[in-house]
Amino acid sequence: MGKVVRTAALIVGAVALVATGIGAAAGAGLIGTTAAAGAAASGVVASFAGIAATTWTAIGAIAGVAASLASLAAGPAKPKTSLGGNATKFTIDKESGVPYAIGRTYSAGRVVHRQDYGSKREFESWVAVHSLGPIKGYETFEIDNVPVTFSGGEATGNYHGFMWLQEQRGLCPESIAMPGPLMTFPGWDANSKLSGLAADLWTLRFDTKGKKYPTGVPKRGRVLEGVYVYDPRQDSTYPGGSGPCRIDDESTWVYDGPDPEGIPAGENPALHAISWAYGRIQNGQLVAGGGLMLEGIFLPPFVDWANVCDANKWRAGGMVFTTADDKWDVLKMMAQAGGGEVMPVGALLSCTFSAPRVSIGTITSDDIVGECDVPATVARRDRINGIIPRVRLESHGWETVPIDVVRIDDYVTFDGKRRTREVSYPLVQQEDQAAELAAYDILNARELDPISLPGKFYLIDYLPGDCLTADIPEANLVTRPVLLRGREIGMDGTITLTCRTETDGKHDFALGRTGTPPP
Repeated sequence: MGKVVRTAALIVGAVALVATGIGAAAGAGLIGTTAAAGAAASGVVASFAGIAATTWTAIGAIAGVAASLASLAAGPAKPKTSLGGNATKFTIDKESGVPYAIGRTYSAGRVVHRQDYGSKREFESWVAVHSLGPIKGYETFEIDNVPVTFSGGEATGNYHGFMWLQEQRGLCPESIAMPGPLMTFPGWDANSKLSGLAADLWTLRFDTKGKKYPTGVPKRGRVLEGVYVYDPRQDSTYPGGSGPCRIDDESTWVYDGPDPEGIPAGENPALHAISWAYGRIQNGQLVAGGGLMLEGIFLPPFVDWANVCDANKWRAGGMVFTTADDKWDVLKMMAQAGGGEVMPVGALLSCTFSAPRVSIGTITSDDIVGECDVPATVARRDRINGIIPRVRLESHGWETVPIDVVRIDDYVTFDGKRRTREVSYPLVQQEDQAAELAAYDILNARELDPISLPGKFYLIDYLPGDCLTADIPEANLVTRPVLLRGREIGMDGTITLTCRTETDGKHDFALGRTGTPPP
């Protein structure tokens, strides 16, 4: 596709280098003096926030991203559910925007054209969009939750002679328009290609005897495999990657993963987060996602996260909408499905995620400048001991349902009563995955958070996601593992690390949970 000039939808406000600390670091002559530990561990030579000093000219071109990332960090930690409506309902909603199908999921479609026609107006055609394209493909077409097969575009079996279906994956451009049973009809002709949109054209013929459609237009929908993603592990230009996948060429994006034993790349939450943050481009225009340049995404932690999702069999699946849903909320929905969070590191988008970790360094009293802020205990309102996860399940007609509560009895005993919260996981479609994520949410809510540690400038080598050992007795931290979740650079060159305590045993506990759906 080549390089195109794009307006990043995530960019708001003016350049904010000083606010992120980049201006302060540059003014002090400190850029280029250290190597980011996380980048070095991934084989990427770096000098500041994982980026070589020679690339800071390029990053200056997207400095406005810093203001947007700062607003993200100040927003709510948990994502909302999709505001585009129920994807299982066959509806007309011009305000929802274009659907965006993630992973293997179900879609009834958003109607964009409807017309009855014929000599006796016995035909009625519906054109529905299922996703921004291209998608990998369609599986089954269902009427009232029962699969219907087609041959040459015409239904077989009970609906033969009374139902037709044409479909497209959303190539850009599409070569032809989907034809109806009479080829064209009012408002639909050879120019009606809907390029870049995965869609179908569904036609019904009126049954004068009332046997085919006794209750009117029947409930319809289809199972599909959604959009492709960028996978750095399949990109030979990325250190350690192998393959033709390139972030600036969507024709090379993939759905299958590099490991046959892992989950498909098109269902990997971390890879969807990268792809959405970068954005989807059609005809040189940003049509969905954030619009961040590659230089604005710190890839190494995302790659580590993708591998963890593979190992845990954590998948992302469901539907979001390009207009109704806030872009940052969509990004956080994707992160939530993989047990992760997205966050700014300077002017870069980075992430952290739930996984066992080994401490890579120790912070002592000698490293601290100023006063530490360490909560004495977790606030009572935050000490939950049970979560009722709400997820979308194929076994329940792809509707969002609550599964059985995930509860930790030891916490109930400690708290003296049950404290339960209902949590939606809008892009999770497996009950066991939901139970594991809910267990993590309960366990993480019991950690001390946030811990603020102002330190000397060399602490800039640590990145969000790193596990450290805090040995600061005056702050009541004695050889206590902490997880770095944020980092700010002060105007005076100090580095303030925002951390959360980390309990090693919680990972085995969380990953052993199973979910029980309702009858």
